[in-house]
Amino acid sequence: MSMHPHEPMLIAAGTFNGEIFVWSLQDDEIKEMVAVSEIRGHSDAVTQIEWMDKIYSERFLLLSSAVDGYLMVWKVQPKSYCFSCDARYIMEKSDLAYPPGITCFGYSPKDPTICVVSVEGGQLYCCYLDSDNPVTKVAVENQYHGDVTCISFSPFQKDMFATTGTNLQIKIYILGEPAPLHTIWCDSNKVGIQWCNTQENVLAAWGSGNHVDVYDVLSGNLITKLSTSDQQKDQLLSAMQYNKKRPQYLAIGDVDGYTYIWKIPLKFVTNNMLSV
Repeated sequence: MSMHPHEPMLIAAGTFNGEIFVWSLQDDEIKEMVAVSEIRGHSDAVTQIEWMDKIYSERFLLLSSAVDGYLMVWKVQPKSYCFSCDARYIMEKSDLAYPPGITCFGYSPKDPTICVVSVEGGQLYCCYLDSDNPVTKVAVENQYHGDVTCISFSPFQKDMFATTGTNLQIKIYILGEPAPLHTIWCDSNKVGIQWCNTQENVLAAWGSGNHVDVYDVLSGNLITKLSTSDQQKDQLLSAMQYNKKRPQYLAIGDVDGYTYIWKIPLKFVTNNMLSV
């Protein structure tokens, strides 16, 4: 599920059978934008759905990925209640009966037309949404041996991004560079990562365990752990988000439905500043 960053009345969601829903909460009424049966969409479970943080005149763009191997761009026009598929991308054609499913994707806040996608097995692809040759394989060394679970771009540099997956590693990449800039080893599985909005060399990671780990991406050092109140509980943290208007507030949710909110420093104390 994803709420639009500038128009919170718009909510999008994907389902296990590949359907995409968009609702409008305008005038305190829940209105479905379109009947999903009228749209050719995904044929398998949706793995991620995100609004593009950029407004194109009176239309909005929504990105979705699925186990069917497609990244899809949806055009949403709230005023006319129009919802249509704008583009479909498959990461790689092969002789397999079914293409590898997409596990996650991330796009650059500095240039939303640049999107990095990971498929089952850990291979990364760069998808250029406004290019004649939109999909290229990211040629990186030390590829993941396992699935990538989250991709997060730096809000400060358009070509820097981080990945985490099932092998206890966080990798920092620069697009076009053959090897990761840094690799951070974690003490537990992480399902998500997100860059700090106010400090360019700080990254938060969450997953198994009752804490969010905050790292210095240059040194790989752990800056701090943000722990939940229940120290004895074996938790799986499933979601995290900074407050965009008040970035000193951070919220985390777990699979049991609990939400925790921290007030954090706008600047963490680190020994390095990012310069590439």
